[in-house]
Amino acid sequence: MHTDVSNIKINLTLDILNLRNDGYHDIDSLFLEVDYGDKISFDPTSAFPIKVKGFDVPEDDSNLVCRAHALFCEHFGIKREGGFHLCKKVPPGSGFGSGSSNAWSVFRILSNFYGLKIDNDDLQGIATKIGSDVFYFSQGGACRVSGLGENIEKVQIENEGLQVVFGAIDEPVLTPDAYGWWDLSGFESGNSTDSFFSNPSISKLGKDSILNDLERVICLKREKMKFFLNSYRKDYGFISMTGSGNGIFTLCKEGSDLNNIMSFFEKHCDYGPKIGSLII
Repeated sequence: MHTDVSNIKINLTLDILNLRNDGYHDIDSLFLEVDYGDKISFDPTSAFPIKVKGFDVPEDDSNLVCRAHALFCEHFGIKREGGFHLCKKVPPGSGFGSGSSNAWSVFRILSNFYGLKIDNDDLQGIATKIGSDVFYFSQGGACRVSGLGENIEKVQIENEGLQVVFGAIDEPVLTPDAYGWWDLSGFESGNSTDSFFSNPSISKLGKDSILNDLERVICLKREKMKFFLNSYRKDYGFISMTGSGNGIFTLCKEGSDLNNIMSFFEKHCDYGPKIGSLII
């Protein structure tokens, strides 16, 4: 079988700039890739489009893996055959982009399997039909992402030897709900992305660094998330949500309270703690 690992991303910043006429929102965000993710394999002889182990996600064409497979074959005039095995290690809807990363893994695997020399620009055209985060994974690393997610600019951020500790709270948040709460809130964006790039040092982030606009509205609706974030900040410092989901993360240097931080996550998270390194 042909295998890939679908790395996750974190939103170090997330600014909600405005509500568009089409009902979507323009954003400004700093995406960072993390070397942890689902394992996905292609079996060209499989009679099933997808088989999943781990977290419960659909085993039908609503899964982004199957949608990516179908779109790839349609775009390149290939008969759709075989199927995928997905080891789902990251909870869906948590804001780490695992579903979108799965879709990009499908493109990579199939390109190699069929011996197609395809540049990213061609694959990006298919990616936009699945979701804006898929477009980011075509680049990976550290990227400033704006618009609906289609504007991607590679940026240079110093790694600083930091590790990502992350998990998720069992309080699901649907993306339309989170953005709807934001629209009703009357809050203005914290413009954290511009602020970060005025002094781009991850290690200088502290307990007062609230870089995700949606945290303010989600914590009004999700008490467990609010308790986790406030408690962590009091004892350890920087912590943040990622995206619009129920995932949270922090960044720390190896050996600096890492054991205590892992214990805190283990006590208060429903998923995690997991740990990975930044790919930037």
